[in-house]
Amino acid sequence: APAAPAAAAAAAAATLTVLFLTRRARAKRGKYWRHEARQAIEKPSVETAPSVPVPASGGCAPSSFPSDEAVYYESYGSGHEGGGLGRRVDLDESSSTLLPSTGIVCVARYKETHEHLASWATAENWAQATAVHKTAFFSTREAPAQEALVEHIRQHYVSVPRREMVEPVSATLYRLSDMDDYTALLASVRLTRIPALVAGVFDEEREPCIVDFANKRLGGAFASYGFAQEEIMFVQRFGLAALCMKSLLDMPSPVDNPGTCSRYVMTPSEAWILQGGAAFCKTPNKWYGKIPKDWSSGVKLLDPTADRDSTPMIVAMDAFRAKGMERYDRRHLDLMLRKAYVAFRGARHCAGDPPAFVHCVSTGAWGCGVFKNNHRVSFVIQTLAAALAEVALTYHALGDGLSLGPAIAFLEQQLGGFNTEGAPITDVMDDLEGLCSSSDDWKTTWTKDPPPQRKY
Repeated sequence: APAAPAAAAAAAAATLTVLFLTRRARAKRGKYWRHEARQAIEKPSVETAPSVPVPASGGCAPSSFPSDEAVYYESYGSGHEGGGLGRRVDLDESSSTLLPSTGIVCVARYKETHEHLASWATAENWAQATAVHKTAFFSTREAPAQEALVEHIRQHYVSVPRREMVEPVSATLYRLSDMDDYTALLASVRLTRIPALVAGVFDEEREPCIVDFANKRLGGAFASYGFAQEEIMFVQRFGLAALCMKSLLDMPSPVDNPGTCSRYVMTPSEAWILQGGAAFCKTPNKWYGKIPKDWSSGVKLLDPTADRDSTPMIVAMDAFRAKGMERYDRRHLDLMLRKAYVAFRGARHCAGDPPAFVHCVSTGAWGCGVFKNNHRVSFVIQTLAAALAEVALTYHALGDGLSLGPAIAFLEQQLGGFNTEGAPITDVMDDLEGLCSSSDDWKTTWTKDPPPQRKY
């Protein structure tokens, strides 16, 4: 038992040593990285311009670039796990508005009543949308048990009474657009707090705003295979599923028009905020990852009005994909920070002014599963994004949380002591870059060697 605290202390000491060396190196190399980053940011878009141009008067130029997508999504360029992002054909940006001094645009908001979604979600429409979902985007495998479960919940969704008493489903898209405002924030905003740590999973009945560790296509593969956090959320909060499935039939078929996609996707500079996703069912936690064949006795159908006053706001932000790389470079870290900042600031904006509803965003190990991100890096990046967005974080740590010790030590060093100001976000990013490039404790969790095979 004493070995664990000793190891954590040693790792923290190593972190502070690297931090000192990084600051000394930063003083020598000057500000070259900022010029390099802006050169990459200002590269013009070629492939992924939004489907409806934003009026020039709104100052809402698109900020997603093919090079960013290639870096952020790695192997998403083919048919793997949802394929390439594609070109949106039904996103209406005519009402886009710029959030002053944030660099962020509220691009579009879509809203549907549960009554209207239920009238659309007939067996025929759902089957057609599922075929599009599987053929155009998630074609690598099938899970009959999951499709049967989804159909069971669909039947409940269209037949349950009092749907009109539940808040409508809405989805609001935010995009980082003005890099001058964003760069100014990086230099002026200082780190002031470290997230509160709690053990275990989200308590969706008590936490008002939770992060959806999303796929770049909202909902992920909920209609076909895979039952991770996002898929579970969309199956249980079925109005979200219906909203996304309906969009697949509201557009020209992406099967007949390869390379196109619905509005409910996000680029590396975008995030969605979802509201009104009342719970229509509950599934056991042990189903995480895969639905059992004998699922019928485990699912519990619910009256959505019971969740009317506890439905959380959902912050959908897809993670950086670190598969195939051992270390982060500065551009990787910048892309992660931009994504989390857009998401958290979007949540604050959706909550109104002042944001009484979103006083705190509940998050966790974002991208630290199959996407192979480092827990410490994810923790630090989200902490910095919350500071930029002016929201507090509650961080849910799975396990004992000891692995976050070096990350907390790093942030405490950046905060300084009493009567001192915390470091500017841009300086913290400099130091994080140094840690990631020099310390094995801050590498990605991807490895060239395949994991050992299980023995049964």
